[in-house]
Amino acid sequence: MIEKCESCGYKPPTLIQEHALDLFFDETYDPPNSMVIQAQTGSGKTLTYLLPLFAKLEDRAAIQAMIAVPTRELGLQAS
Repeated sequence: MIEKCESCGYKPPTLIQEHALDLFFDETYDPPNSMVIQAQTGSGKTLTYLLPLFAKLEDRAAIQAMIAVPTRELGLQAS
């Protein structure tokens, strides 16, 4: 997944992305259904939770996920 992101022009993952994505994509155990992460603004938290979501989406026309955010600004960022 990280290689695909880099080929699309994304820079190497930030520290928070690296730690969280390692947990999500670790094949030695089931990935978590939820996770709480805290980091500075601009550290890549949104992409951190969107990447595992995108990896699980199936190619079908149905609602597969819903993201709830506390502010309009965050909603615009996540869309």
